[in-house]
Amino acid sequence: MLCYDLLFRESAAALSKFAADPRHLGGQIGMTGVLQTWTRDLRYHPHIHYLVPAGAITPTGWIRLKNPAILVPVIPLAVHMRNRMRSALKTADFKLYLSIPAKAWKKPWNCDARPVGSGAKAMEYVARYVQKTALDAARIIAINEHGVSYSWTHRESGQTRTQVVNGIEFIRLFLQHVLPRGFRRVRHFGYLSAAAKDRYERLRHLLRAGASILLQLEKPAVCCSACGQAMTFLHAMRHAHRARPPPSAASIP
Repeated sequence: MLCYDLLFRESAAALSKFAADPRHLGGQIGMTGVLQTWTRDLRYHPHIHYLVPAGAITPTGWIRLKNPAILVPVIPLAVHMRNRMRSALKTADFKLYLSIPAKAWKKPWNCDARPVGSGAKAMEYVARYVQKTALDAARIIAINEHGVSYSWTHRESGQTRTQVVNGIEFIRLFLQHVLPRGFRRVRHFGYLSAAAKDRYERLRHLLRAGASILLQLEKPAVCCSACGQAMTFLHAMRHAHRARPPPSAASIP
């Protein structure tokens, strides 16, 4: 459980740090992470899928991605994540750290960040990992004296393949994906975390304000004519009737 917890903590911190860099996004992101431990053929491969809205919240409002195709640069993110994980494990459990071959920290780690379309589509994708386990019963082809046969789809070719293992090996493959009791495999970070209710509500107000308000917030901060300090957006006020004047943005120094 320790390594899973560290994997969540350090990966979320690494992603948040890169996103906060003005060269990349320059604000606080929100994200939902889902732990997955298996590959399609049931090998042990722990990794986390993150859903990240394409923007960030700042003291002056909401900012969008500079490049819609790139959230953060993935190669330096992978290196940073590997270094964070190594340092965190070394501090948390030195004996466990020593048991890991040194070459594990020299191998390139993999990070991938790409646009996935609508939020509904992204949610549907990760929901499969939440509602289902490593192997659906429908994929089990046969159980007999020779062992257990199950199908899986090769990622690159898209071809369906069949794996045959003995009963003991099948149980081992399956049980390595059973998480510790009470472990939370879905976690929220940034403005989506339970501790960030105020920031989340402020973001909801920003998004309700409409595209015109959000575009205004992406411009350089407006300064107060009295004190000269940058003004901060608080919320947008909508009128109930369409015939009334359009919504206005309220700000304070």
